[in-house]
Amino acid sequence: MEITVHSQHGHLPDSMKALAASKMEVLGKYLSTIQKIDLEVDRDGRDMFLVRAAVATSGPVFRSRVSTVDPMEGIDIAVERLSRRLKEFKRRRSGRPPHAHTKDIMAAPEELRARSAPALPEVPEVGEAGMLDSEPGEG
Repeated sequence: MEITVHSQHGHLPDSMKALAASKMEVLGKYLSTIQKIDLEVDRDGRDMFLVRAAVATSGPVFRSRVSTVDPMEGIDIAVERLSRRLKEFKRRRSGRPPHAHTKDIMAAPEELRARSAPALPEVPEVGEAGMLDSEPGEG
């Protein structure tokens, strides 16, 4: 996984680049197919910073754009947003429902049949007391 931290207009201190790269490394644990992470920190006007992050995978590209007063705060927000998107993508790709119940999945088949099939009421046989003793038309 290649991580690039740069600024289109201006200069970023090496300490900020190293810290930003270490924060972006966390995204690797959510998806193993990440090939490249590109982070750009720029001035947006006079006192605002614009943080753009792009995570390139073998499939889609995940992007985040944040405008804040503090560039490190913007990087934190971008990492949080991207981690949520990557988790959701991984969950959808796996086919699991959002709130899978592991107890139901791990239950024994006998327990599942016992819980899913309701008990049928006892039905008396024809000819017992109170059931069709007389022929139709009598009465």
